[in-house]
Amino acid sequence: MNNITICLGSSCFARGNGAHLERIERWQEEQGLTGKIDLAGCRCRGECSTGPVLEINGQLHHGVDEGMLWDLLEYDLQGADRAGVAGGTGAADPAGGDHE
Repeated sequence: MNNITICLGSSCFARGNGAHLERIERWQEEQGLTGKIDLAGCRCRGECSTGPVLEINGQLHHGVDEGMLWDLLEYDLQGADRAGVAGGTGAADPAGGDHE
């Protein structure tokens, strides 16, 4: 199972992780991956100056903006074993930014 841990400390939350959490949840549902990815929030990781921060399958990502988030979801999770969803259509922002 893939894991996403998103920092919900006040700095990361204000810098975009609040919206990122909603985007990830909506993406999971759209891709049919609800329950197949362990999505968790965490308290401040002490990386405030490089936030917003999230971790995907043990790899920490700093300064995650919306475009980077879509890339991470597509490339970090698309290439991984996603319990029968490998080879799917991908997670890139198919609507050209209409995910808000």
